[in-house]
Amino acid sequence: MKTTFKIQLTRIAPGRMVLHFGCLLRGGRWEFHWAGMRRELKAIVKPIVRFTAIGGRSRQILESR
Repeated sequence: MKTTFKIQLTRIAPGRMVLHFGCLLRGGRWEFHWAGMRRELKAIVKPIVRFTAIGGRSRQILESR
């Protein structure tokens, strides 16, 4: 049964990771949930990498002036 809390967790990548981890602890399918955790981790890390890359470029532009 889905609770309101679980439904709220599905709306953000870290929450989906928590749900996949919880299923693993209860004996869920390892391959499926491990792939889901990696996918959600990529969704968290990718914007951070993009942001730092953009910040680095703008810093280089300012320093070259």
